[in-house]
Amino acid sequence: MSDEAIRFKIQEIIQRVPGCGIVHEYGRWCSDWSKFILLFQDSISKKILGWEITRQAAPGTYISNCEEQVNHSYIIRGFMGLQDADRTDIKFNALIELIRAEFRKDFTLGGLNELPHGFDVRVIDERSFGTVLCHHCEIVIPVQEVQS
Repeated sequence: MSDEAIRFKIQEIIQRVPGCGIVHEYGRWCSDWSKFILLFQDSISKKILGWEITRQAAPGTYISNCEEQVNHSYIIRGFMGLQDADRTDIKFNALIELIRAEFRKDFTLGGLNELPHGFDVRVIDERSFGTVLCHHCEIVIPVQEVQS
């Protein structure tokens, strides 16, 4: 299994959620925060709502001289423009739970994940990107596989 295949499957699962916004299969960066946040902006509504997928770590343990168990750690970062009057805090948290529910339907990531187990929403907070205040979250997706 490749890193690219895992990212594609994670992206596919997130995109199943209605109204999920833009989903990038890799971490997006820009030295100008005002340009960075535009990567998550809907071209029609101009609202900020999106996700990016990055791999944080991939430690391995040898099982035998021809097999290795690799424990990937993927991070899904989510961003939503904060609008207090629109109750976006409630909407963002509901979207996080819809994404978690979608992953519960396919813990094995379509058979890519050998030893599936739960995942953590390790951060839910607010952050400023340039002049844009956003909700932000980090969801940790563990993916375990045996490589030979």
